[in-house]
Amino acid sequence: MGESENPLLNEFGSSQSTPPEPVPIADQCLKPTLDDCTSFNRNRIADYGIQSSRDAKRVAGSAKISELSNKNRTLSSNTLMSSEQEIECGGASMKLASGFLKQKQFEEDIQCRKRSQSSLGLPTSSQLKRSKISSPAERRPSSIDDLPDTALVEILCRLPSSKFVFQCQCVSKRWRTLISDPYFIGRFVHIQGYRKTPKMCTLISQKGEEFPPKMPWSSKLLTPVFKQIMSFHSLRKQPVVVATYNDLVLCCATEDYQRNYYICNAYTMQWVALPPTPGRCHDRVLVGFICDIPYYNSKKEDWKGHNVQLNAKCVCNVVRILPPDESANDEKCDSLKLSVEIFSSETGEWRESVVASPRYFDFDDLEDISFAYNGMLYWTSDEDLLFVGLGPFNDNNTTTSSSSSSSSNGDGVIDHKLHFTVFEEPLNGPFVVEYLGMFAGCVRMCDFKEATKTLYVWELKEQDHDRMVDGAAGRLCLTNHRVYQLDPKMYPDGPFTCEMQAFDPNNKDILYLRLDGDIIKCNIHTKKWSRIVRRCPVRNGDYWPVELPWWPTPVPRLPQHAHGGGTSS
Repeated sequence: MGESENPLLNEFGSSQSTPPEPVPIADQCLKPTLDDCTSFNRNRIADYGIQSSRDAKRVAGSAKISELSNKNRTLSSNTLMSSEQEIECGGASMKLASGFLKQKQFEEDIQCRKRSQSSLGLPTSSQLKRSKISSPAERRPSSIDDLPDTALVEILCRLPSSKFVFQCQCVSKRWRTLISDPYFIGRFVHIQGYRKTPKMCTLISQKGEEFPPKMPWSSKLLTPVFKQIMSFHSLRKQPVVVATYNDLVLCCATEDYQRNYYICNAYTMQWVALPPTPGRCHDRVLVGFICDIPYYNSKKEDWKGHNVQLNAKCVCNVVRILPPDESANDEKCDSLKLSVEIFSSETGEWRESVVASPRYFDFDDLEDISFAYNGMLYWTSDEDLLFVGLGPFNDNNTTTSSSSSSSSNGDGVIDHKLHFTVFEEPLNGPFVVEYLGMFAGCVRMCDFKEATKTLYVWELKEQDHDRMVDGAAGRLCLTNHRVYQLDPKMYPDGPFTCEMQAFDPNNKDILYLRLDGDIIKCNIHTKKWSRIVRRCPVRNGDYWPVELPWWPTPVPRLPQHAHGGGTSS
């Protein structure tokens, strides 16, 4: 570039008192460098000079000037540094094509440019850079963290399951805050309802093992949260499952002489310890677990989709029925009094009550496992067709039946009426309840005859005009009696032990049987069957359903004084 082409340089050069020292020609210094550069346009650099800091960095990084002398190498390095500094500080209005400027002259020229920009009120290059970075119109997000909250919420709430959403809480504090917001929860549930996403359910054993077992067998659904509880409370053995309600699990530190209970959620890894029970420990008690209302209500509307309402005041109750006092009850009497301990997450305290049954029954014949149905807790007998129901959420002041009225003694112990139900035998022969479970809001009671490979199924629901059960306080009725004949080739006659395990909680037609330690999956309608697990490691016994709703239920927040020694939240 000639001197006539740059008046600013000509004026600056003429003002110097001493003539500039001769310097090497730029083409001689840059030519060896440009010949070895492969990461930029050589012709553009050679014709128009270094026009940006990127060009300067590329030239400096890829240059190999072995044939130059030390003096020329120093001059070339100073010139490249000056060019890069000029671009960054003065704003690329000069072109260096055929000559070099001294470092001192170049710095003075930069100061002259800065004074000119300041006198004209023009923004400096640093101000332009800051404005460009902070301008929303010109800034483009380079990662998902650059997205606004509204866009990030719309992305996260479209994940297929809440299990993945809760895993995303570990990404950052911002993500955790967004996911915990009630707006996000409502939006996520709304999308799940719009997609008609099915609510999946699984079965767990007393040790927290899933049934049917999933590979690997060593992994259990509740193992991670059990490890947290054991570590916090220094337990030698892992807790045992005693009851479930939706996706919440009630477990106890010991199988016998139960005293310390925990409410946990296997999907969110949350848990809370309850205060110890107030009374003395018993060898065996009946335990139930229920919540008064679901954590959220999703009501479908015509044009709005699903209207989601969160219930922050969801109350959980734990019910313990203690064995009867032999001195206070006589088998010849028609009634039976039982002591009950009820824990409420609202108060954070246990309260003792006394419930009375209008009919005597053998407490030892009741099964340990319970089920919740429409605000009631039920236990069944393994000998007779007997169901005992207790409603811990009933308001005593609103009881209409005179036989169900409650009284309070001077000690503050309230007497409740135990809802009592007795079923008539539905078959000509004996009927043994081998399985009792919930499916699609209906209670299913089954009996399996191993010799004839016959399955008898009864469904129970609230009272209507169908066949009524005996008992004035009964709230369930028998309906939809069906008999299924299974494939006789499923297992041969002989010294085989075949026991009914459970129905698939996600498919009412799938039945699981245990045949000499193997698990058989059978469709009661098509009679097709297959052996899915050999030598099942899950111990034979009771199984509790655990549902995975659209949004998991948080563990209850107990009052500050009620924590039983720890919580995960």
